[in-house]
Amino acid sequence: MRQAGAPALVAVDDHRRDSHGLRVARAGCGLRESGRLEATFRTDSHEYTGAWYDPTFKASEADPDLRDDRIFEENRARAIINQLEGQDGTARETRKPSRETAPPLFDLTSLQREGNRRFGWSARRTLNAAQRCYEGHKILTYPRTDSRALPSDYRPTVNEILTTFASDGEFQNEAQALLDNGLQNETRTFDSTKISDHFAIIPPGTQPGPDVRGDDARLFDLVARRFLATFHPPAVWTRVERVTEVGQESFRSRSRTLDTPGWRAVMGQTEQEDQALPALTDGQSEANDVPAQVHDIEQQDEKTKPPARITEARLLSLMENAGQEIEDEDLAEALREKGIGTPATRADIIENLIKKGYIVRVGKSLRPMVKGIRLVDVLRRVNIDRLASAELTGDLEHQLNQVEKGEITAEDFMRVIVDYTNQIVDRAKTFDYDELYPDGEPFGACPLCNRPVFERSWFYRCREDPEAEADCTFRIWKDKSGRYIDHNTVRTLLKETRIGPLEGFTYRDGRTYAGNLEIDEEGDLKIEAVAGSAGERASDQPEYEVDERPLGSCPMGCGTDVIETSTEYVCKKRSESTAKGTKKDPHECTLWLPRTVCKREIVRDEAEQYLKEKKTDMLSDFTSRYGRPFGATLFLKENGRHGFEFAPRAPRKKAAKKTKRKKAGSTTKKTVRKKSTRKKAGKKATRKKATAKKAAPRKASAD
Repeated sequence: MRQAGAPALVAVDDHRRDSHGLRVARAGCGLRESGRLEATFRTDSHEYTGAWYDPTFKASEADPDLRDDRIFEENRARAIINQLEGQDGTARETRKPSRETAPPLFDLTSLQREGNRRFGWSARRTLNAAQRCYEGHKILTYPRTDSRALPSDYRPTVNEILTTFASDGEFQNEAQALLDNGLQNETRTFDSTKISDHFAIIPPGTQPGPDVRGDDARLFDLVARRFLATFHPPAVWTRVERVTEVGQESFRSRSRTLDTPGWRAVMGQTEQEDQALPALTDGQSEANDVPAQVHDIEQQDEKTKPPARITEARLLSLMENAGQEIEDEDLAEALREKGIGTPATRADIIENLIKKGYIVRVGKSLRPMVKGIRLVDVLRRVNIDRLASAELTGDLEHQLNQVEKGEITAEDFMRVIVDYTNQIVDRAKTFDYDELYPDGEPFGACPLCNRPVFERSWFYRCREDPEAEADCTFRIWKDKSGRYIDHNTVRTLLKETRIGPLEGFTYRDGRTYAGNLEIDEEGDLKIEAVAGSAGERASDQPEYEVDERPLGSCPMGCGTDVIETSTEYVCKKRSESTAKGTKKDPHECTLWLPRTVCKREIVRDEAEQYLKEKKTDMLSDFTSRYGRPFGATLFLKENGRHGFEFAPRAPRKKAAKKTKRKKAGSTTKKTVRKKSTRKKAGKKATRKKATAKKAAPRKASAD
């Protein structure tokens, strides 16, 4: 997510070109046109390319778009090209080996990050698969852990696991290599001081059975490979840094090639990152003053880019480190106790934000919704934005850990919470809503009445005129088809009446698209969708890999095969008509089974049984809308949808009745006893009927 209040940078679609063809965006667009220069050089032995850069460059916080290899002035770029074409220069280079140590074992958060990077999984989807592998299949250790190490005395157990893997299964070669050659990184991996309640996630040595499929199989493979890779030797790269100087200008060439795969071979990551640069001087790790001639030089037009959308993997990392970007593992370990939430709760925090409409999941990215942006904006204006501070949340989590360890008392912690709560309540009770959006600097002139336009809570509008007979109708709403309309966009619209293309608009079916905004003659804001810009669908449903083989004939009797898509099992004919966007045929087959039902993946084997027998076996690990786990059988309804059939509930145990002692001298008539006996018999029969009803399977429709 971008910082709330600073949504995506935007660009206008109307550019002017100067005489050399370098496009320059109009002022106020947010994105800027820049150029890069790339030259081709020739030496006696080979040809290579290099990118121009400024060796004296210093980064500026005031202008983050500045880079050492980026040129914003067209005249400067053209002067360099004219000056250097056909000239001779000299090149120097250094070649250094670089050792890349194997990554540590997984804790839950790092496993969730890797699941998102590799498979595009949500944090909850990874957690659910890990929990099934632990509880159901018994092929992983306890997953809800924040430790990435093993106990110091766990070395013999690891040896047993490796022996099991070496005897059978997919990882025989990797495990046997460790048994033969010994383990690397033992000091880092076997360290009891780095373990809290549970140690790292590893396979206990049990081989997965045939019932381990889908997400569970992919997750086990990922954890098993990381477990083995952790003990393998480092990967060795050759890094090349080459600088070619022509006159006063410098060009840089870099490459990174993998010489020894090491642990990367276990993870299946052996591809080269760059094309290898031949040495300037054969057999030498360093070379200086090698003649190089400029063969060609070209200018590449580029546009500055806004920060990339945040992925769930990156959000998990930020939550773990209380909002700080931490790359260093040791520093991240030191800050881990100040994270937001725990490994077990972070997935639920993200899902809760999506459920409440503050963010939305689009592919691998998470995007802020207008509701979330406005919430943070209001908190800042009310001066209680500390509630939205990641550092505050991390600090409170750290204090809770201190209470747990006895370093501070619970009373001291609660005193801080009570004081801060009183401050928030006092501020929330006393602020004046009109003061939130005062008339500051205007954004421009109203296109209808020419009065200055200011920001209000839900929209931008011109200043109210109490003496006017009718109020001006001009409004720019902050929410336009799911996209937040920010200050820069409003300024450009009021100045030029048109802006775009802008990303982040959403169709009703959830697909996102780019569009141009324009204020028409009547003052209404219109969206013009950019053709072909429809992208991924905003959804909380995961997408899976597709097996193109048909699952079998449709059980609805329509005569077509059932196929799988990334999100559902559906008749082939219906899938084709949906892809073409044709109007729905009322006689079209209605069979439809989502591949995710109540947050549980329906794997192919289960779907095949459902289609063949019109029901499945009893399935576990469904999650209700209230977050509760449940088990059920899926059955095919007459309308082609699925329903749930639940297991009969066990009859409740009868509560033991207390016997009342008769008072001395009391008498009971025979007739009363007979009537009481008849009543009891009637109640018994009623209870038998009720028990019989409860024993029958209960059915429910799909959510």
